[in-house]
Amino acid sequence: RSDKCILRYCDRRIHLSGTQPTDDYQKMIASKQQQHGPIHTSNAVFDILPDARALRPWWRQGQDHRCTVNVPFRSQPAIAKHHPPIAPQNQQTLEEWIAARPYQFHFVGVGDDYKYHPGQAEGVHALIQTWHQTAKQLPPTKVFNVDARLPPEEFAESLAKSQFCIMIRGDDPTRSRFADAISAGCIPLIISDGFFDFGIGYDRRVRNYDAFTISIPESHWIEHAASALMYAVTMPRNELRFMHRSLMEVRPKLVFHMDDDGGSSQVVESIFQSLNERCQLDPEELVRDYSSKL
Repeated sequence: RSDKCILRYCDRRIHLSGTQPTDDYQKMIASKQQQHGPIHTSNAVFDILPDARALRPWWRQGQDHRCTVNVPFRSQPAIAKHHPPIAPQNQQTLEEWIAARPYQFHFVGVGDDYKYHPGQAEGVHALIQTWHQTAKQLPPTKVFNVDARLPPEEFAESLAKSQFCIMIRGDDPTRSRFADAISAGCIPLIISDGFFDFGIGYDRRVRNYDAFTISIPESHWIEHAASALMYAVTMPRNELRFMHRSLMEVRPKLVFHMDDDGGSSQVVESIFQSLNERCQLDPEELVRDYSSKL
């Protein structure tokens, strides 16, 4: 039985000490102590520690230890204001969902000043420019397209009014835009090779991601992005209905702090179930230690 594991979440991990290579872990602790002062470590089942290692390339993070679990990104908190109108009882049918969302496609970028990792900017910009060129061919009233950061409230409102949210790769396949789309009840249209291998939550424990997302290979997007968008808007009605229903069903498992159906507890439960499955840990011990940190 292993009593060590790592939970990956953005730049933070729930770390059960000893799972990472010793030198790597010591470097992480030394770096954080230099930045923020002494770090408290304990003999508890897990500790939450920042990941300051900045490993490159990004996929090396999955090589730390077999007992590693991806945790869903936290979505933009401002979106929570829109949870009640998005709740299944309010957008229960596909027709209600479409009526509440005048924008067919949604894209909000990070601006030209974003500092990508070395070697990443050219490829990402090519994907983004392909979108902007294609968006010009679409009716302006059907597209929300801003290539700059927006105030949280404006960003959240735009998501809640959109049907398909364009999620283009950043420095690596993981993107907070995916969590934002799910939180806002918007179907993610993913242009990010490797997302389903490295970026999804629970390490595939939610096994039906293709039921509520559309994934387009980056090479296909560059070749003819309009075809990808046409695929979304001309999807047979019964398939879109199934995708909408699947999205509403999975939201509580992927979105923290949902106001409907106790979603936050479902996220935590799924995290510990994944830990138990991958790490063969005692789930009661995990829950006890988690509760002690609240």
